[in-house]
Amino acid sequence: MTDDEWSPYDVWRGVRDASEFEVRPEHVKLLRHAYTAWEGHRSSGAPGLDHKRPFGGSHVYGDMAEIVDGRADRSYGDDDVDRYDLLMGELALVLEIVLQAGQLRARPLHPPPQREVAAGSRCARPPAHPRVIGGPPATPSLLPHSNGRQGT
Repeated sequence: MTDDEWSPYDVWRGVRDASEFEVRPEHVKLLRHAYTAWEGHRSSGAPGLDHKRPFGGSHVYGDMAEIVDGRADRSYGDDDVDRYDLLMGELALVLEIVLQAGQLRARPLHPPPQREVAAGSRCARPPAHPRVIGGPPATPSLLPHSNGRQGT
């Protein structure tokens, strides 16, 4: 990697504390095809996207070409790689938004309104990370099933 290149991890570090973020249809498509795995030690790890096969296949860019761009031949070019790296880096924030909102759909995100807390009161501090506000309550049909694997 050269100095002018970046990775999905670099993207994630840049967006993880964003106060505004838009969940786009491409994000939703990718999460609907996500494969999960247990990451880390069995007693101190956590569930997450399978880091070797996040979308089921052994070739991440080919999977993304098929899922995001509908390319049955799974072909992609250099411009696609940059776009796919950007999408992949944003997925951690998108996953956090989906889990907090309880729904999986594309929409803009705005920071939560600030609440005033009386001195000495004992209430939880609002989270500093972005949330999706409003919208209908989540229904199970909106969420992926079977360990993230879903047919087309």
